[in-house]
Amino acid sequence: MKRILHTLAYVTPKQVVFRLKYLLAPVKSLKIKHVRSKEKVTPIQCLPIPYSNKIIEKAGSEYHVTLLNLSTKYENQIHWADDSYGQLWNYHLQYADFLRQDDLSVTEKEDLLIDLYEWLKSGKLKPEPYPSSLRIMNLIRFLSENPESLNKKNELIDHLYSELLFLENRLEYHLLGNHLMENAFALLMGGTYFQSVRWNNIANAIFLEQVPEQILKDGGHFERSPMYHLILLFRFLEALYYLPSDSELYSLFLKTSKQMLGWIDQMSFRNGDLAHFNDSTDHQAYSKKQILQMAQKCGISEYSPTILNESGYRRYENENASLLVDSCGIKPDYQPGHAHADSLSFILYSHGKPIVIDPGVSTYEAGKRRNWERSTKAHNTITFREQNTADVWGKFRVGKRPDVKIVEESDAECILRLRHKLESGDLFEHHRKFHFSHEYVEIFDSVTLNEPVEGRIHLHPGIKIKELTKNKVILDEGTVIKLQNILLVEEFTYKCSNAFNVRSNSIGIRYEFDHDTTLRIYFPGT
Repeated sequence: MKRILHTLAYVTPKQVVFRLKYLLAPVKSLKIKHVRSKEKVTPIQCLPIPYSNKIIEKAGSEYHVTLLNLSTKYENQIHWADDSYGQLWNYHLQYADFLRQDDLSVTEKEDLLIDLYEWLKSGKLKPEPYPSSLRIMNLIRFLSENPESLNKKNELIDHLYSELLFLENRLEYHLLGNHLMENAFALLMGGTYFQSVRWNNIANAIFLEQVPEQILKDGGHFERSPMYHLILLFRFLEALYYLPSDSELYSLFLKTSKQMLGWIDQMSFRNGDLAHFNDSTDHQAYSKKQILQMAQKCGISEYSPTILNESGYRRYENENASLLVDSCGIKPDYQPGHAHADSLSFILYSHGKPIVIDPGVSTYEAGKRRNWERSTKAHNTITFREQNTADVWGKFRVGKRPDVKIVEESDAECILRLRHKLESGDLFEHHRKFHFSHEYVEIFDSVTLNEPVEGRIHLHPGIKIKELTKNKVILDEGTVIKLQNILLVEEFTYKCSNAFNVRSNSIGIRYEFDHDTTLRIYFPGT
């Protein structure tokens, strides 16, 4: 009960009101409304994007479906409500990303859409605002790109119109965050396609309120997930491509896109890898390279470099290495669903190659794996008595949170302090200092309790330990780690998340100390 109360303490009144409203008025099926003036429909100008991976493949009477690296097959008809692989897998099935496959004909795509909407109309699949938002945008793109070759255009337009009406009355104010932004992008695209002043006005109001709230001054999205940052950055670019250049939102989106491009530039590495802080993994968002190509198509060839600040990350870099530090607590307070107990963790690359990594995420399903991926032990920091520094629980819940503060910083150093209450009621205080030089990064840790604490460093898959003693670890690619005041040091194994439902065997370094310790990680070749 205490855990629930600690979680609810951060929820906004607006979230509570809308949560109760939607609980009291559940949606059972999609109600179809017919568009009276179809001549007002105006195809949008679609930003060119890559084709999707093969999602649906038909072989005789069988449908083979692959999503999130998990496959299944259906006889005669797709089971659109299938959640045997979990809710996220089913959501991806509902998004209708198959519309972006290049190996399905227009007629095949139409038939799949009609079948999907039959499930929604009958109530076999209940409409939900988030998958509806992504489906709406995929369908508008499909209708806009194929205006003359559709056999069931009028029927699909009616379904699209009906889904926009549903979304208008089911905006995700109970969640806010990236969900509400996707709702707004869907209404904006729908308002543009149907020339609806009402939908455009609703979308405008959401953006004028939420963009300053969700996009921080340093350009980072306030949920602090580089993956979701890229997903939303794509939406801003997509909207820029079809919006009139003299509109109010165009100016806002152009400025915001440039800020967000500057942030992702700082949260990625020379080889293009994305930092996997919080809920982040590969192959869920367009890559940085693809996003930059889209930005150029939108007329953005230059953007100002970002200095990481409000988003809570710090970057140190020279010709030998790049270091990213998580100096933030659990943010945003009222929507921490994608947050991890990873405060004071770090990621280290040398010469564009990964050495110390964040293991990332591979699932949103409740259970041991989700618990571990969000835990403090799954990150490159300190744990005490096996306890997380933030009470991450369920799929997306956070109860008690730590107090995290930057005590002092300069161009080469960052001193951080983390405080949190242990289950015993004792105050645990962890001070961590990063010193970054041309030859090494030095990490000094001190804790307030005179009991052994545990530190972990997660190495990139493929890296092996060549030599391990109590005071020194040598990695096979040349990195040398020297340790002081250590009680013990040993190798451990873990599963690194390469993508959703894809994991690889990896090793890490586990060490214990009882008051303070210093680690120096020497870069290869120095």
